[in-house]
Amino acid sequence: MKKILFVVIALLLFGNNVFSNNKEAKEKNSEALDPSIVEETLILSDETYVSQLPYYISPEDSTRCLNALVKEIDRLLNKISKTKLSVAIYSIDQDKYIYTKNFDKPLTPASNTKLVTSFCAFDFLGPDHIVKTNIYINDKNIDDAVVNGDVIIEGMGDALLSITDVEFIADQIKSLGINKVTGNIYADGTFFDSLTNRKVYSGDADEVEKLPPVVSLGMEKNTATVVVSTGVEYGTPASIQVIPNSESFFISNSAKSANTRKKCRVISKWNGSKNMQQFSILGSMRANKTYSFRHYIMQPDLAVAGALKDRLITGGVEVVGKVDKIRNHKNDRTDFYLLCQYGRDIQHFMNPINQMSNNYLAENMFKMLGAHAKLSDTTAISSQLAEREILASYEIPFENCKLNDGSGLSRRNLLTTHTLCEVLISAYYSDFYHEFYSSLAVAGMPGNTLRKRMKKTAAQGNLHAKTGTLKNASALSGFVTSVDGERFVFSCLFNGWAVGTYKNTENAIGELLASFFYYNRSN
Repeated sequence: MKKILFVVIALLLFGNNVFSNNKEAKEKNSEALDPSIVEETLILSDETYVSQLPYYISPEDSTRCLNALVKEIDRLLNKISKTKLSVAIYSIDQDKYIYTKNFDKPLTPASNTKLVTSFCAFDFLGPDHIVKTNIYINDKNIDDAVVNGDVIIEGMGDALLSITDVEFIADQIKSLGINKVTGNIYADGTFFDSLTNRKVYSGDADEVEKLPPVVSLGMEKNTATVVVSTGVEYGTPASIQVIPNSESFFISNSAKSANTRKKCRVISKWNGSKNMQQFSILGSMRANKTYSFRHYIMQPDLAVAGALKDRLITGGVEVVGKVDKIRNHKNDRTDFYLLCQYGRDIQHFMNPINQMSNNYLAENMFKMLGAHAKLSDTTAISSQLAEREILASYEIPFENCKLNDGSGLSRRNLLTTHTLCEVLISAYYSDFYHEFYSSLAVAGMPGNTLRKRMKKTAAQGNLHAKTGTLKNASALSGFVTSVDGERFVFSCLFNGWAVGTYKNTENAIGELLASFFYYNRSN
């Protein structure tokens, strides 16, 4: 496909009428039509490319080059003319759109929604924002090494918090000389509202992809792993381990080793009388085997508090009280003082959101924005209102657009390529451009959603973009630099059922832009 596209553009550019009528020009023209020369020139570095340009090409050929590019893109799109589509290409250096088709047509953007989520979060929170987990106590005097009162662990949306991080927090508390807590360990997950299911707060009818609870205080992406192991002797009870370990988990085990090929069952439910998540391990399992079962943590904030208590005790700190959760942030936090903090910068979230299209982290970032904006008691609505205000402040068009979530799992999300291009253009001129740009996937490079696309083309290592995929939608929007060094912003949205074909079209457009040059240089 690459060779065909290059040759088509070359033929459009270098017809005999482009050159002067003298014999020397025609001879040079015939040399320029050699496809192998054209292909090689298109992928050369800018310096080498300039040195090979013929001196007799007129400036008018710039227009011919651009027209050829437009015709080639039209040809690609005409192949899928029955598809609902929109494509826009903007030249940063010329400060104008060089191609638009259905520019303002709202379409389902899939994970290109994440571009708006990350742009608005960078703008509102700042590129240096630290997502914190705070520890509070209600004892001003800890010179006696005792917290005569309670400890609160407050989450501000760190969806990457791990059991290792909780252990680090426990070590911080221990390092302050504390060796006893007379009260309780409380979890404060009230920074986000109580709507933790993406399907519910987005208003969608279908799940699309089931995500862990989206909360302000959780750990291990709110997933517990139940490890079941059996011994070599038949009839012996299975050994059970839940990772992460937390006082808020309760294990009921009746599984035994047996001469069977079956696996045991693990059922997870909330035990209200114990105020704990119960894991029931049932049935028989083949002897001398180990299996792992993953379940979402039902009360993530309580699980974190339980894990903190466990780690404090393991570290030698006596905890007299129980584990519980804050119900009302204002009323239950009277006379508490900040003891210590744990945090990580926002880029730790943005890279997996855009490079690996992590839906869970995107939803967490979406709700984090709303929680900080405080425009509604419902965090998702606050996020939607904040995004509208931020886009309006940049004069980015948002008419007929709608975003119900932060990841793009909602099929009812609507964006235009006009809006997406303006988001990217605004990001380019922002003070967080470096962070935003570095969070995007890179064509043909490992470790991101574009790793297998556009390899061994001019787009490889050059095109930085966000992908998007649902079973009825495909999208690609981002930045790419031409052979001349011209910087392009582009956006492609396709809605229909030929997703594989749409991705091939996106690749072809990306390769065309990366290989494009204006043949108008002169000595």
